Amino acid sequence: MPSLVVSLAGEPQSTHSIARPCTRIGRAPGNDIVLAGSTVSSTHAVIMLSGTKLAIEDLESSNGTFLGPTRITRADLEDGSIVSIGNYTLKLVADRRAMAYEPTMLVRSSAVARKACLQRLDGPLRGECVELSKVVSTIGKMGQCMVTFIRRGDDFAVRFADGPRAPRLNGEVLGDTPVRLNAGDVLEMDSGHLQFLLEDPNVPLAGPAGPLQPLERAVPASRSLSWLRRALSRTQ
Repeated sequence: MPSLVVSLAGEPQSTHSIARPCTRIGRAPGNDIVLAGSTVSSTHAVIMLSGTKLAIEDLESSNGTFLGPTRITRADLEDGSIVSIGNYTLKLVADRRAMAYEPTMLVRSSAVARKACLQRLDGPLRGECVELSKVVSTIGKMGQCMVTFIRRGDDFAVRFADGPRAPRLNGEVLGDTPVRLNAGDVLEMDSGHLQFLLEDPNVPLAGPAGPLQPLERAVPASRSLSWLRRALSRTQ
């Protein structure tokens, strides 16, 4: 199982096993790895585990995320990779035998990827669309309901990330286990209702966002997410 060794001023501070699909890093207490200090943003970066492949994505932090000397927005990680976040360094120590097998689980965005968004169904911003273009997107505010959306090619999943009250997906309570999304699914959060919309590949694009087609009715949220379960099983 891969792990991160966190150091400050050259002195090791802690070691964290990476066993979940998403490991959030930041200053706020709700993160999986909490790094204190003003040089670290509240939600700074996220590490994504898929099978035996690891990647890190910066979450629009103020001071950036660095892989070696290079500031990155997203990068793959390998055994020995050193990431700098604020005054901290994080070194990846991986199971070398496991890292040699890297199934193609993380699919990068491309020009042919279907566009997806969340459309607000109520409130003062009704009709507004929030595009889901990243591998991992977080919606909500610290201290309130927060959810994480995970993208793999044209497949999307959502999980409850943090907050005093869990959201509901199609009327059912959403937990921290990722649930696959279908077009038309409705997510109920503290801020209102959001509907997941996915571009219809059979309809020509009609603008920057293209026509996004919901289903006539939402599909129950109890379905499993097999590709994430397969990824998790390989880490155990």
